[in-house]
Amino acid sequence: MRVGAELRNNPARKAQRDYENRIRARENADLSQVTYAAITARDWNGAAKWAEERTAEGKFREVRSYDSNDIEHWLLDAPAVGLWLAEQIGKRIQGTKDIDTYWRNLQATLKTELPPEVLLTNRQQTAKAFTDWVLG
Repeated sequence: MRVGAELRNNPARKAQRDYENRIRARENADLSQVTYAAITARDWNGAAKWAEERTAEGKFREVRSYDSNDIEHWLLDAPAVGLWLAEQIGKRIQGTKDIDTYWRNLQATLKTELPPEVLLTNRQQTAKAFTDWVLG
């Protein structure tokens, strides 16, 4: 088995190798404010434990890990991202459009292009309330 294939088939080993390579590449850098994320499209039992152990090492502010299950749940929670991703990988979902495509198509039908701000007309109060909520 080739080394590349062995790493692709073992997400824990690949994550560890990439993690170590990143540390070596940034040997003299202050990584205390950096979050390291290991992401794989494979199932990875023990991903959370691996991330917890790497975080405890203190090389990065935090280490996170995401596997296929995390990605699946995220895409279910954020369908617009799923549509975007499908478009990016050439797997467009029949009968759907992402918001960017919809906006470009809408603009193409108009004599005068609309600025995106038109979508926020009369929404200043909502935007302010949201900002206030985010800022706590």
